[in-house]
Amino acid sequence: ETIRATKTIEDTQKTEMDRVNAEQSVEPIYEYQEDIKNQRLSYMKLFFEIINAAKLDIEKLGEESNETKQLELLNERLKTLENEQLAVNLSNEQKRAILSATSDEIATAETELLKLVEPVLAEAIGEEQLTDRKNQLEERINSNGLIPSTLTTIVVKLARTAIVPTKVLNEQKTEEAKKLAVNSVEPTRIIQGQIIVLEGEVVQ
Repeated sequence: ETIRATKTIEDTQKTEMDRVNAEQSVEPIYEYQEDIKNQRLSYMKLFFEIINAAKLDIEKLGEESNETKQLELLNERLKTLENEQLAVNLSNEQKRAILSATSDEIATAETELLKLVEPVLAEAIGEEQLTDRKNQLEERINSNGLIPSTLTTIVVKLARTAIVPTKVLNEQKTEEAKKLAVNSVEPTRIIQGQIIVLEGEVVQ
């Protein structure tokens, strides 16, 4: 015998399944954070402030100055970056390049670095885009032409350190979108007279 619904009721199991599917279909909402850009640029500026301070310390050594003492002073200053969670792992060769660079060369390196890094950090960068953005930036640095050749590898290392994801998950908006999706699901109803079981169908 065919069985039909005697009255209209909600199919709660189907409704709940539709709501779960609606929630799971919502993509996470990411937003660009300008604060990240400003923070990373500040770190780059801090690096050069530390370098300039180290070179001033070295000037004060006078006749006592030698490469060993110069490197010690530079390393001591660079520890500040570790405290700022921006440790840049420079080789001894790169440190010597910094020590031998003129003030003008360091100033040029800083200006060009900031000029190249800022527009990249102004983009909404996701984790999946990070490697491409770093590689593209490195190519621009190598073809810049204004950065002193002795400082190029240092600028590249700084630039690659500076670039981080600038898109951050907005958990609140994502949760709100999920709730909206769930609430927009219309309850599934079994209408009065609707066939529930066909004649001859086996009910498990």
